[in-house]
Amino acid sequence: MMTEQALALVRAELDRAKHNHQDFNSGHEGWAVIREELDELWSEVKTDKQYLSYGGPASYEAVQVAAMALRFLVDLCDYDGTVAYTNGRRRVGA
Repeated sequence: MMTEQALALVRAELDRAKHNHQDFNSGHEGWAVIREELDELWSEVKTDKQYLSYGGPASYEAVQVAAMALRFLVDLCDYDGTVAYTNGRRRVGA
């Protein structure tokens, strides 16, 4: 799968979730949703021997994990143009 295809799937899932559910109210709520999706992905990885092929349950759960992580950023994190995150480190002035 190409990056653009994966991002399109994540975007579609994010749009669906935002249409059907309210914004995250707190970091705790966002974390809990991400954790739930991650646990579901892990369950599928352990049972789905074909998880590397797109269209299986594991790939669907991976899209949900990514969409909820993006939603966490959109709903809860401010961005004023002065901070960027690269390789897990905070960098000012990006």
